[in-house]
Amino acid sequence: MKIAFVQKKFTIHGGAGRYAADFINNLIEKGYEVHVFANQWDKEEDRKVHFHYIPMIKGLSLLKLISFVVFSHIIISRYKFEIIHTNDRIIYKDIYLASDGCHKIWLKNRNKHVSSLKKILIKINPLHHLIPYLEKILFMKRNYKKIIAVSRRSKKEIVENYNIPETDIEVIYHGVDINRFHPRNVIDCRRYIRAEYGIDPKDFLILFVGSGFERKGLSFLIKSLCYLDKENVKLLIVGKGNNKAYLKIHKKLGLRDKIIFAGVKERIEDFYCAADVYVLPTLYEPFGLSVLESMACGIPVITSKMCGASEILTHGENGLIIDRPDNPREIVANIKLLFDETRRYQMGKKARERAEEFTDEVQIEKTLNIYNEIIKMKQY
Repeated sequence: MKIAFVQKKFTIHGGAGRYAADFINNLIEKGYEVHVFANQWDKEEDRKVHFHYIPMIKGLSLLKLISFVVFSHIIISRYKFEIIHTNDRIIYKDIYLASDGCHKIWLKNRNKHVSSLKKILIKINPLHHLIPYLEKILFMKRNYKKIIAVSRRSKKEIVENYNIPETDIEVIYHGVDINRFHPRNVIDCRRYIRAEYGIDPKDFLILFVGSGFERKGLSFLIKSLCYLDKENVKLLIVGKGNNKAYLKIHKKLGLRDKIIFAGVKERIEDFYCAADVYVLPTLYEPFGLSVLESMACGIPVITSKMCGASEILTHGENGLIIDRPDNPREIVANIKLLFDETRRYQMGKKARERAEEFTDEVQIEKTLNIYNEIIKMKQY
């Protein structure tokens, strides 16, 4: 099977990048020929992937988006593929993986938490008009053969906002490499990661992972530290975002000694294993691969009901779910539950057991079933 995979940035950093890299490597191991169409990628000599460069006009995000849509259509149409699978909003495709969910819903959630001036700036930004317009086009029946949603919530949003038949959308949760993300690494990683960042072995370490700090609720998590009466609490932040803005928040709150910005890291599994709890109080997250990765490492998770991965959690058993991610006191109340070491261990153990149900292999087999369904569809 000859497969085209489209994603603007094909990098190993971030949940989307890790998903794409693992997914494609699994396809190659199964003997499929994979062509990646991207504007940017991490060049690795041992990866047997055929890369094709898609140019983008530099400068405004609006121009980048439009140029990628246009040039990807032109370039991909020169080849013949049995399946064209895209993670980005393009028109020329068989399968669209809606990993970004609905832009409309993200804007709606975002507007509840920004100033009046910011709302105006968002409203007049042409990018936020173009993306919903593109979504409207790509969700037209003639422009896809199947849509994959990464959670039931995401499927519901697409159906309700774009009048898509439910039968056209398949829900496939992300998978995780349960060998790479594993509790056996906890002892070693707690030692060396904590030593590297000056974190005492006895400190209660909260981990936050993600790029796009605003959407993922980092400001709410930082503010919640003010309500924690435990002295030896540290927050380790891994990922890319506007560090300066968040440094101002934690300095203003007098939390300088409690927060560490680590930046983007390649061996993200080591950071999960070094933590006591993983917290993602996101405002909008179609799935949230980091939640599943943390669970696989046996680390308890606290996330919001706006995170698609909350659908695989049972509150109080294998994770904790908050109703209001913008409520620091609710975040704190859940963190305090995990100060108890026995509860933490039991919840982490249950989290690992649950994560084992969502392996890479399960995800890829479900996706291949859709590929075969589409190939049969094309034959008639």
